[in-house]
Amino acid sequence: MKVLIVEDDRIQASKLKLDLMSLGAEEVLIAANCLSAMKLCDQYNFNLIFCDIQLPDHDGIYLLSKIADKCYKSHVVIISAGNSRLLSHIERIGSLLAFKQVTRIDKPYDINALNSLIKNTTCKAKRKKDKCSYNQQLEFTEREILEAIENKHIFVHYQPQIDINTGSIVGLEALARWDHPDYGVVTANQFVNALCEGQTHVRLFQTILEKSLVALQALPESMQLSINITDRDIQWSGLYDSIYQTCALHNFAPNRLKLELSENHLYQADVFSLLTLSRLKLIGVKLSIDDLGLGYSSLIKLTQIPIDEIKINRNLIQNVETDFQKSTIVQLIFNLAQKMQLTCVAEGIEKSETLHYLKSLGISIFQGYLIGKPLPINDITAMISRQFVTDAPAPIHCLIVDDHPIIGAALCQSFKLHNQVQSVASAKNILQALNYIRDNQCNLLLIDINLRGESGFELISQAREKGFQGKVIFMSSGDKPNYPFLSLEKGGIGFIDKGVDVNCLVQQVIQLATSHTQSVDPTVAPSQKKRSSMQSLSKREHEVLDSLMSGHSNKSIANTLSLSEKTVSTYKSRIFDKLGVNSLIEISKMYF
Repeated sequence: MKVLIVEDDRIQASKLKLDLMSLGAEEVLIAANCLSAMKLCDQYNFNLIFCDIQLPDHDGIYLLSKIADKCYKSHVVIISAGNSRLLSHIERIGSLLAFKQVTRIDKPYDINALNSLIKNTTCKAKRKKDKCSYNQQLEFTEREILEAIENKHIFVHYQPQIDINTGSIVGLEALARWDHPDYGVVTANQFVNALCEGQTHVRLFQTILEKSLVALQALPESMQLSINITDRDIQWSGLYDSIYQTCALHNFAPNRLKLELSENHLYQADVFSLLTLSRLKLIGVKLSIDDLGLGYSSLIKLTQIPIDEIKINRNLIQNVETDFQKSTIVQLIFNLAQKMQLTCVAEGIEKSETLHYLKSLGISIFQGYLIGKPLPINDITAMISRQFVTDAPAPIHCLIVDDHPIIGAALCQSFKLHNQVQSVASAKNILQALNYIRDNQCNLLLIDINLRGESGFELISQAREKGFQGKVIFMSSGDKPNYPFLSLEKGGIGFIDKGVDVNCLVQQVIQLATSHTQSVDPTVAPSQKKRSSMQSLSKREHEVLDSLMSGHSNKSIANTLSLSEKTVSTYKSRIFDKLGVNSLIEISKMYF
């Protein structure tokens, strides 16, 4: 780590240098004035720059303005014994100069504070590099985004909003994501700025609305849904009809929907937009001002627009517990919301100290990474199910994965006849299945092992990566006796033969799915015991067992695996011992 100290007091500069080197700084240079500091910045790239405000030739603000373009990758630390309010103001100005980071340490500094600052700087720089190194440079065309919408590459993650007084999730904000073939998951703020045409904005909004209403259908009716909207969306003549019809189609009460419009977009609304918002208000749709405090606030607008909620911008929330000016503004906004009988949400909560301080002010609704990061719908459903614990069995949300459309349709119809099943759908291949799991609630997968050109076994690990936390049952019409064994080994709870009648098959699936939840041994469920025993087998033992269950003789197995028949017999004995059986017939009974 290369460090520059800009300090005209030789004793203080030397002490700071010694302390920094004791904390791991590899090279520390000292400049006694602005001119010397600027020359050093021309010669070296510094990780950290400690800058005093009072210097003999110019002040520290002048220096920061001069080196900002050259040292934009540096973390600047303002050190001074001046007025605290003025130093906070200078710290914010430094942040506007686009340095990597700007913080402040008051004189006389504490060695522990210095140590924490260096550690935090190192860790934060590493996280930013790991997380954002490629995303910050991404550029997209509007055509690419439109194609992503058409090809169903746009999906939704949901960030919870929590009432700190009850600890309950009271709402979810829908956040657009792009499953990009080259860059992976791309967040909305990395591509929405590329949208120029109003129609593309509308397409994106409609996509997020549709996916969100489908995903939240089975959640408690008290759960609110927030969706971001732009000034171009509210200027669209079809907005009211689109929202009304989509809510009706999915039996989603409009009073559960909240539209979040940023402060700047809201204040650009024309008369037609205000009429549209008023009509939506009549059917129960709520309106929230997002990022209040970030744009050009005009308080008179609050009297002209039918808003229900104010969200305080994360820039005001950050370090509010130690910043008097921010605290005063946040308190003012909260008091305003209370007087106008509006809900107030603090977003961008990342530290427990911030949360506790805001709670002491009276704010109760919070959103941010400390509360919960944006998650797929199945992860969110799991969180909410722990919140709403009941004795009633959980409803089944089933996805059938079968490459025969007629079989998939027949199974869907049969599933719909059962009261336990709340939703059912079918997919013809792994890609379709993964997209469905990504976008919809799903707690049961019924997978045909022999999909066209791919194995159903491959789906389960990929589904877990998409947030699937439910149960898996495999099925097949093949006569391979090792399928039941492999089904458990791959993480399923059972196997069903497709040769039976459709209604009988569905009944078996429901019985297996529900009994697997309820019939638990005092220690371990039977299927877990079987799976645990199978996991104790080595790779070679798995290969031998697979061949034995497929009907191969010891001699055939020996030739295939390049073993002696005696070694095959030894493996066979080991397998029987580990599984606690005496014959292949017992294994067949156990895993059928």
